[in-house]
Amino acid sequence: MDKNLTPEQIQNLLNDTELDEDRNEEIFPEEILDLSDMEEEASDHDTESEEELGNDSEDENNIDQQTDNSSNAFYGKNRCKWGKTPPSRSRVRAHNIIVHLPGLRGPALSKNVMTPLESWSCLFTDDMLDMIVEYTNQKITKYQQTHKTEATYYTHHVSSNEIRAFIGLMFLTGIFKSGREDARGLWSSKSRGRPIFRTVMSLNRFLFILSNLRFDDESTREERKKNNRLALISEVFDIFIQNCRQNYSCSEYLTVDEMLVPFRGRCLFRIYMKSKPAKYGLKIMCLCDAKTHYLYNAFIYSGKEAQTRADSMLVPTKNVMTLAEPIYGTNRNITGDNWFTSIELVDALKQKQLTYVGTIRKNKKEIPPQFLPQRNRPVLSSVFGFQSDKTLVSFVPKRNSSIALVSSMHHEPVTNPENKKPEIIEFYNSTKGGVDALIRDQKCAAYSVNRRSQRWPTTIFCSMLNISGVNSHVLHSASNTEMMSRYKFLENLAYALVSPHVLDRRSTKTLSRELKEMIDKFLKEVGIDPPEDPSTSEDLSTQPSQNKRPKKSRCHLCPRQKDSNTPRVCSKCQKNVCRVHSIDVKICDKCKE
Repeated sequence: MDKNLTPEQIQNLLNDTELDEDRNEEIFPEEILDLSDMEEEASDHDTESEEELGNDSEDENNIDQQTDNSSNAFYGKNRCKWGKTPPSRSRVRAHNIIVHLPGLRGPALSKNVMTPLESWSCLFTDDMLDMIVEYTNQKITKYQQTHKTEATYYTHHVSSNEIRAFIGLMFLTGIFKSGREDARGLWSSKSRGRPIFRTVMSLNRFLFILSNLRFDDESTREERKKNNRLALISEVFDIFIQNCRQNYSCSEYLTVDEMLVPFRGRCLFRIYMKSKPAKYGLKIMCLCDAKTHYLYNAFIYSGKEAQTRADSMLVPTKNVMTLAEPIYGTNRNITGDNWFTSIELVDALKQKQLTYVGTIRKNKKEIPPQFLPQRNRPVLSSVFGFQSDKTLVSFVPKRNSSIALVSSMHHEPVTNPENKKPEIIEFYNSTKGGVDALIRDQKCAAYSVNRRSQRWPTTIFCSMLNISGVNSHVLHSASNTEMMSRYKFLENLAYALVSPHVLDRRSTKTLSRELKEMIDKFLKEVGIDPPEDPSTSEDLSTQPSQNKRPKKSRCHLCPRQKDSNTPRVCSKCQKNVCRVHSIDVKICDKCKE
């Protein structure tokens, strides 16, 4: 079976519209009380592409027009030369030959038709879950030692099935749009509650696991934190990203951008981004497939690093090169916004056999003044500048503004005759939304599992679950010919995660009759036969001992007024019966009939 995604499957992934709310509505966690006692780092990441005409632009343009209008080239402030005519080529360039198709690879490719649970398990492996169980139990052991007098019916150690059930409940809160809802409402026995949550585990147990969830060894934490600010979750996060890379082959077009995970608690590397709806949070740098929005590579921003004189590379260039390292030498293209774009980045990627397309800021020294906003430039006009391996274009979408882009993939002054837009801009518009679609479109934010937490590792873990829901859906779509909506996929995944724990919980003797009926109903819905109740089964251990004298009790057939106590017991129903209503073999009249 072909495990590559066809164009029809990719289009179905993008057109998955089974949402309960308006797609344009931004879904972000509510703001909570800011408990941070330290200043945040303000990010200068601004994705605005259009440059407006400034006060000093006209003077610079006039000077440049007087000196360079008659030449065959444009010159930047640092004398970077851009030719007015494209370089001549007699053959198609190697980076324009497309050979990559999005599809499965590695462990995911070895499986035939994957279920939602199997596709998710490719990203969250058993080893990862065992690590979380081990580290969480370390925290629970410490809690038990310091809280010996408190109730212990919900403070015992967790198992692998219980962690899976906990994750399954997190996914259920996402598809029910209840990530920010008070947990007491979800577990309520009244009409506003949802029975599935009470069926899986108690409210106290869920909150206890959430508060004690850990992702690293506490005994070595302080030593690791000296060299790694992300020591509390870096081990689990790195394994997760590695699994994302090992199980999927991206298409020929990728997108680089940042993801702001909303967080208001205490954290050394919490940042402030005024352009984001959440404003405060943790930044994750992402590399996504521009077609399927699959997150291929990522790392968590942990604050500014000390730079040496020998290290002259720009920070955005470092970030992109770090993300693109797994695809070196593949001739793929990366699209980015103006925060990442620089001529230095384009040249660095070119050396690794990668191309780049992105908007570029007007303050870059390599941009000639003719490419900046001018009053005399006609609307919908374009200016092209060429070098041997890259192209610069400036487009005027409206009066007194312009958009500048640089591309190492395009080498011809091609424009769309209908809307007058250059081919570079149309390509940029078609590939720039990979990360944005992953975060805000019908992806992570639509079924977000984020819950209020003052612990930043828990917040990162919730983001990992959101990303795993998107990535595993792409893996599942590549493995199956029939398309499944994300809502149905996440629902099936959640039920598959909680079912083993629910089956184990059914054998608990102290459960109420109502809860047992709810569990039996759920097991039947997911296709599992409920186990027989030990209290109703015919077990020899429940039969009265022949050596022990039966306890006297009133005959269950005599009227209450008679009050005839007897030790005689019916051999079938095990109820007390008097001599009048029984025979010598001790069978009551009702059982005899």
